[in-house]
Amino acid sequence: MTSKFVSHIKTILVLFFWSIYIYKIYVDYDYEYLMDKFIHHSLIIIACIVSFIAINSDISKYKQQRKMACFLSTGATFLCVIGFLLTSYFLKRQDQTPTVLYAAKHRGLFGTTTSLDFRENNTYKFGWNGFMSSSYSRGNFKKKDSITYLDNIKNLDELVSNRLVLRTILIIDSSRKKKRKLFSKLPNDKYKIDTTTETFLFQLDNNGNVIDSAKRFRVVYK
Repeated sequence: MTSKFVSHIKTILVLFFWSIYIYKIYVDYDYEYLMDKFIHHSLIIIACIVSFIAINSDISKYKQQRKMACFLSTGATFLCVIGFLLTSYFLKRQDQTPTVLYAAKHRGLFGTTTSLDFRENNTYKFGWNGFMSSSYSRGNFKKKDSITYLDNIKNLDELVSNRLVLRTILIIDSSRKKKRKLFSKLPNDKYKIDTTTETFLFQLDNNGNVIDSAKRFRVVYK
């Protein structure tokens, strides 16, 4: 094999393994599974080993030929690292905008949690968190009067409507009820109230009525 052919093979291998790693980081950013970190660490280790071997080969070749063209695969490694850093930066930048409203729905102690995270830049992040995995979807929202409109909800099974409204309601507080029964004979009983107020995001139909069968999300004040 000629020296030029070997140089091209090294460059292709560097670009191949780094591209797989960057692509995996990109597609998995909004998805978290049990084996994700192991796969990501394995890919970066392989990419670094390939680059290390290629760079060492480039240095040895340069000592013999004294030509800058010998550093072709080294240059490819540098570009790939820059590409990885830029990809990581722009992905993480999505979650750096402050939250203006966060609401969630929980299912039992070890069940799933679905959440809606609204940001200052008029984007939202819909989250689904299970026992060993989680996934996120993103979109834009706009407010008109008291109604919030979402786009990009086609793949969100938890949402049957793109219209949401905030409402504060009275709900029964079971813990207060138990305390009232326990201390009901005490004077100046402060546990007489069995209800408390909480704010929820309700889903609306096209006529602006609450869809009773649709999920509601409790607002969480962080």
